[in-house]
Amino acid sequence: MCDTRNTLCRLMFLAWLAAVCGCSPFNFSPARVIVIDKDLLQVIADEGAGDHLYYAGSDSEYHYLVDTRPQKGQAYKIETKQLRLNDTFLRGEDEPYVVYPHVIAGKKLGGKPKEIPGVVFDDQPAQKYLGAAR
Repeated sequence: MCDTRNTLCRLMFLAWLAAVCGCSPFNFSPARVIVIDKDLLQVIADEGAGDHLYYAGSDSEYHYLVDTRPQKGQAYKIETKQLRLNDTFLRGEDEPYVVYPHVIAGKKLGGKPKEIPGVVFDDQPAQKYLGAAR
């Protein structure tokens, strides 16, 4: 029991120390950032489980992303015009979030069905349905 408690205490101390010292993958030096294009970003995102690439903020020209896999910890930047993201913020002003491979590919998570009985979609004229309901 003491060995487990000591190990746990050491790990907690090291995690605290890393956070205090700024040893987070999101505290990267701009000099270490690699400029990449959308194709290479897609390859990186498709590796592993697909949940390791985090958006860490933007500036006027680039989005910054960090590969959080063990032994990677690499920061990348891609021109904002190459990658469309809806939820952006300046570096350091908000919490990083996962950028999934389908987002980089420009795909939505799901699709809208063509027709569901009793449901009106935005691209269908509502008047037709409103008149029928009366």
